[in-house]
Amino acid sequence: MEEQTMYQVSTLQALALGYSRAVITVEELLRHGDTGLGTFAHVNGEMIVVDGRCCRADETGAVTEVPPEEGVPFAAVSRLRSARVFPLEKMASIEALKTALDLKIEEDFGLNSMHIVRIDGFFEEVHARSESAYQSQHITLKDVLSQTQRDFSFSQIKGTLVCVYFPDYMDGINAPGWHFHFLSKDRTRGGHVFALSMTEGTARLDKISRIEIQLPREPAFDTYALKEASGDEIKEVEQGNQLNVALDGKPYMPIIMVRMIAAGEKAGKVEDMLDSVADSYDEEVEALLSTLTALMEPFLMVFLGAIIGTIVMAMFMPIFNMGSLAS
Repeated sequence: MEEQTMYQVSTLQALALGYSRAVITVEELLRHGDTGLGTFAHVNGEMIVVDGRCCRADETGAVTEVPPEEGVPFAAVSRLRSARVFPLEKMASIEALKTALDLKIEEDFGLNSMHIVRIDGFFEEVHARSESAYQSQHITLKDVLSQTQRDFSFSQIKGTLVCVYFPDYMDGINAPGWHFHFLSKDRTRGGHVFALSMTEGTARLDKISRIEIQLPREPAFDTYALKEASGDEIKEVEQGNQLNVALDGKPYMPIIMVRMIAAGEKAGKVEDMLDSVADSYDEEVEALLSTLTALMEPFLMVFLGAIIGTIVMAMFMPIFNMGSLAS
């Protein structure tokens, strides 16, 4: 049997530095794999390859199947053989899912190998993002996404997660760790996943020890200093930051609130935790207003007494004066 191969188009370093021109077409990509993920020319949406069909999730989360001539600047695909099939129980968060998958690949001593996984299941929540096209050269992916990226969520939905794992030493070739794209069962919604909660699912996992990389052929590719690609930026745009990380250190954000949000993300109950935070702050504001009201009551009584006294004096002074004149 032919050795299973991870076929990759270009490198993540090149994409991060702004090389988003088409390297190959979708038609050529699908000759090398039936499952995978990536993006399209000029970062025009998120790519999800399932069952040998290539779909695009646009900036609203809507999905369409792309034509074979569509250009591909970056992607990673393989032919899924489903060497290991196993059930997955409830996963409260994306971190819990990553941990479960890490344990599975550790069982096979696979932390230094590549892996591709397909998970079909029912998801309580899927938080994802995608982007619209932005034609540019030498403008970093982070700057492009700051202009074009949009977040969206799906609830109570059946679908497929395409999961790709690259070991840490391959950082720059691709994003180290797990990378998830989602496609709904009816193939109408999807995107790049940064948070989720799953009720149950079935995973099919393949360990891959061979990679083939198709680099761009045009001379413009050689004008990019790939070593200058920031590892932190690559991690931020590919893996995404959690909400608590984005808010941490902001002067207007109390540390207790950041910690509560972090706990909510870990448990997969961010909305419930935010409701609790809001209720807590409502109670705090009400308590503060009650205290201020109690403190102000004596001053208000004195102030009102002074006003009433002034009015009374203004009413009776003329009478007193008339009495004095009469005398």
